[in-house]
Amino acid sequence: MPEELASNAMCMNGRYLMIYGGTGAPFGNKCSNDVITWRTSECDAKLQVLNVTGTRPPGQYGQSILCHNGAFYTVGGTNGYAYNCDIYRLDLRTMSWEPVFVGTGQEDEPIGRYRHEVARVGNKLYIIGGGTGDWAFELMEIPMFDLETKTWTIITPKADDSTKDIVQQPLARKCHSAVQIETPNGVQVFVAGGTDGQGVFDDIWRLNIPDMQWHLMQKTILPHPLYFHSSTVTSYGCMYMFGGIEPNDNETRRNNILYKVWLCIPKLSEICWEAMLNFHPTMDQVEKSTLINIGIPRHFVERVHIQ
Repeated sequence: MPEELASNAMCMNGRYLMIYGGTGAPFGNKCSNDVITWRTSECDAKLQVLNVTGTRPPGQYGQSILCHNGAFYTVGGTNGYAYNCDIYRLDLRTMSWEPVFVGTGQEDEPIGRYRHEVARVGNKLYIIGGGTGDWAFELMEIPMFDLETKTWTIITPKADDSTKDIVQQPLARKCHSAVQIETPNGVQVFVAGGTDGQGVFDDIWRLNIPDMQWHLMQKTILPHPLYFHSSTVTSYGCMYMFGGIEPNDNETRRNNILYKVWLCIPKLSEICWEAMLNFHPTMDQVEKSTLINIGIPRHFVERVHIQ
């Protein structure tokens, strides 16, 4: 188990959970730049530190990571003192690191940050929010990096003009979460919670990438204002959110609560499966062969972890 567990980053790559970076206490005193994998199958549940070569990124925490086209990317982060928007790529076939972009302080470069989120559409990376120890960055200015041309462009999305009587655009924030889903109308990114350093948010915003339009999810808010949480989304559009910090009077409180919300209308088969889980909460105590024999499709049975 790695020692640097605070503000590390995780993403899925096939059946492998990719774990990268992080720090321990005190923050920034020791930061990791190891890539650790965990095979999620039941037969091989071991952590493995990848043996890599090339120009490794510095040890950091609060970065964003993603896998694309056979490569692992890390974007931004901090060592506790300096912040950056540097991008490094690890070729997962050769296990060799290389820098894709390293900032030099030019005016057209985005300001360094941590606890941001990254959405990828094609070869373009959209950096959403983030901040430093002192401030948070606007969500109405989105740095976009083109992996082909290796250039930055600042995108200005549109505000939500349908919310006449309430806030029309997401406030600056860091320590939020973001997931993306494919829809018939293109990629949509959902941003949940976060903090600007003063207040904590319970809102959820949807960004339509094709027209860069923000929409406030007026009927869907978090049960509590929340930041420093984690989110992921299933291939069918169900977002799961875990942990985080919530305000509690004049203090803050960490939680280990798991929430879920559908970001789109699920398939009828998914609705039926949810109903079965609701009416038969002890299904994890039934043998998989029995579930298959009574007619439950195998791909649903494989989701059940037998106790």
